[in-house]
Amino acid sequence: MDGGLRGAGKQALGAMNPLCTLRYSATHVDKHHMVFRLDAVDAYECRLVKQIEVASATVKDAHNKPYVRLLSVGNTRGVIGAKVALDVKSATVVQRREVSVQDGDDLEQTAKRAVYRDCRVGEIRVEKGNEFMELRVPGGERFLQIGETWGDVDPLAVQREMFKDTRGNTRADDATYNLIMRDKEKLLSLDTPLKFIFSHSALREGWDNPNVFQICTLRDIQTERERRQSIGRGLRLCVNQDGERVRGFETNTLTVVANEGFEAFAENLQKEIEKDTGIRFGIVERHQFAAIPVTGEDGRRAPLGVEQSEVLWKHLKAQGYIDARGRVQDALKQALKGGTVSVPEPFAPQLDRITEVLRKLAGRLEIRNADERRPVRVRKEVFLSPEFKALWDRIKHKTTYRLRFDNEKLIEDCIVAVRDAPAIPKARLQWRKADIAIGRAGVETTEREGAATVVLTEADIELPDVLTDLQDRTQLTRRSIQRILSASGRLDDFRRNPQQFIDLAAEAINRCKRLVLVDGIRYQRLGDEHYYAQELFEQEELIGYLRNMLEDTTKSVYEHVVFDSGAESAFADRLEKNTDVRVYAKLPGWFTVRTPPGGYNPDWAVLIGHDGAERLYLVVETKGSLFATDLRRAEGAKIACGKAHFKALEVGESPARYMVVSTVDDMFGLA
Repeated sequence: MDGGLRGAGKQALGAMNPLCTLRYSATHVDKHHMVFRLDAVDAYECRLVKQIEVASATVKDAHNKPYVRLLSVGNTRGVIGAKVALDVKSATVVQRREVSVQDGDDLEQTAKRAVYRDCRVGEIRVEKGNEFMELRVPGGERFLQIGETWGDVDPLAVQREMFKDTRGNTRADDATYNLIMRDKEKLLSLDTPLKFIFSHSALREGWDNPNVFQICTLRDIQTERERRQSIGRGLRLCVNQDGERVRGFETNTLTVVANEGFEAFAENLQKEIEKDTGIRFGIVERHQFAAIPVTGEDGRRAPLGVEQSEVLWKHLKAQGYIDARGRVQDALKQALKGGTVSVPEPFAPQLDRITEVLRKLAGRLEIRNADERRPVRVRKEVFLSPEFKALWDRIKHKTTYRLRFDNEKLIEDCIVAVRDAPAIPKARLQWRKADIAIGRAGVETTEREGAATVVLTEADIELPDVLTDLQDRTQLTRRSIQRILSASGRLDDFRRNPQQFIDLAAEAINRCKRLVLVDGIRYQRLGDEHYYAQELFEQEELIGYLRNMLEDTTKSVYEHVVFDSGAESAFADRLEKNTDVRVYAKLPGWFTVRTPPGGYNPDWAVLIGHDGAERLYLVVETKGSLFATDLRRAEGAKIACGKAHFKALEVGESPARYMVVSTVDDMFGLA
């Protein structure tokens, strides 16, 4: 809608004199009345976009020419200055550093290098939209805008190392152009092996190819918004030859070839996300949990509040999850990965919401380093061993499931759940008073007596279509929803506070549905021709990164174990060191069990055997907590379905057993 960086689309829309506009964008220039937001962190955690990795195309050890890059300009207490990047001489080496300069500064003295002789800073302008710095160099002047560079290695020389120059003058080039720009369905076909490079700036709105896996920045990115827009087209999930979305980071990895270091790219992208979403990565504020809704003893829902939020903050600090400044510690990251975050008993009902807030704050958006990317090969001596074949034969078969439940009982359960749900209060206004004292220590506030809550009478509320709203949220029929609401006796609450009632009713109904799905599911093994072939270990490529890899394993079906958390790394290490473990596999992403909440990928397949004793074949799910209340609802439902799936495969001699454990010792205790 904004029409790219220049806003042409917004100007065209304004000429139409619309009565209203509904706007959606990943990178809004002007933020108006936001009705829904799926921010960058949400999208990444839900895997609705590709994983990002960066291949750094930076120049090393080329400090033979003067280099000046304008980073920013500013006016601090009447002193106009700029921040620039220079190649500065240190005690032993020359390093590229950020330095502050003013009008008239001699860069030879600033950088302590003769290569900057006769290079001086001239006029610095801080006028918004017209920022620049004059650079006086031998032979004339250069006017640098923010992000622009003077000197250094010829950028064309770098680009020539990346691409072969084509002029587009031949008939073959015309045919290729038509294939790319017009025959997109043919382009996506596996019968067309063409790989191509296109210029992002040459494309206009409406051109969309989700199968973009590499993006190369040929010039300096001057603004953080431009950074996100430049890589935005590559973040869409790819599609197969049938036009269906392919999900999972195994396939959806976007490689950004950046003309800056990996660390700098990640840092700058994070700054933009922090600015756009308001998230301060790694910092938990004292008021962070104040808006979380809680239900009181009288059934009324209200925000947790600043005072209780601070109580929770102090608990996190006492547990070692955060330091005195609120900075996230490794202990919290490990607890989040393992699902073992602890909160005081009064906050237990809000654990899911608290964990959701902490997960957003606990770390930076994970960006992989392309230099650490490694293909992981199959270890032949394990893959071809009779032990692994025996293990795989017991878990390879596929199943189908049926949902058996009494529809009438589901409706009755929903009626009870809605009827017994907490009371819904009217809208209200809370008054609080405080004294403000301004001193050298800062601004302090002390709350006074007189706090009060006033109920607001909203006579002009326009009631929404409750049946349609709940149908969209629960996927039940309108007739079933009408029965539930009428029999619950809670329609007066709908008139009192429509939105809260819809939220509460949808939550109650969906909770009943989840219980029915898990309790009523029945798995059945398909025929012998439906299974995951052992050859898929060789045919499907497995990619890992050094920082998430246990290298040179001897009992694993792969040469290295790619792990997702510290708990998985420790589990694999213990499997390697335990003499009773014969072979094992960290099950790859293509090995999935179909479940109503979505595909389920178990963690491990393990073969245990003593000399001369019976062998045990296990499918193991590792979790930091074994309590069902500590697992997220969808995750717990998938585990329950996984248990039913492997139960259906328990045929023949020594079938594989499914278990959920925290450690290798727990696994042996249950075995």
